[in-house]
Amino acid sequence: MALEEIAIREFWRVFLRTEEALFRGEASAPELREVIGRVHPDLEFDIGLPEEGRRDIVISAGGIRDAFPAVEALARGAPPLRRWNVVGYRQRRPVSGTVTFQGLALSPANVRFEISARGPGAGIVLFMPGYTQQEHSRYLALALVMIDALLGEYDVEMKLGSIVIEHLGPDRGAHAMTLEHLAGVFDASLHESRN
Repeated sequence: MALEEIAIREFWRVFLRTEEALFRGEASAPELREVIGRVHPDLEFDIGLPEEGRRDIVISAGGIRDAFPAVEALARGAPPLRRWNVVGYRQRRPVSGTVTFQGLALSPANVRFEISARGPGAGIVLFMPGYTQQEHSRYLALALVMIDALLGEYDVEMKLGSIVIEHLGPDRGAHAMTLEHLAGVFDASLHESRN
């Protein structure tokens, strides 16, 4: 038996042992976090909020494409779970209000975008207020947090091409759409490329 298979079985064994406390939201799951790292060092998991007597356990690759096969293997290896939905990859979710990351705070309503190419691997140009080349890494990190939420982990890694960031100004991006519309425009651009 391969080491990954052993680690997958161990993850679900620990999960089942702590399942009741996790479901009630009482456990921080340090042992489970340690065991998931044995499946693949980039894997993460999140426990969703209760909804109609069920909760999600989301298995994530942390945005690392090389960890995607491990996400799928861990999700496939789940035992039958009466009160849990096993979800591979962080899913799309709306982003409202201000997003703060590494001391930088912006609202998706203040970020504008354009799709830079049609078809699979479509790129995106983001126009962000206050952006400077010197602060590129911080702005890129914040952009990735927002885009990952709006498009979902799988689509960001497998369908999105380049991400270019420019300063939002009266002559740059002022008439582009706000980031809140990204998912619909992105999906339409992928659909157009297939036809």
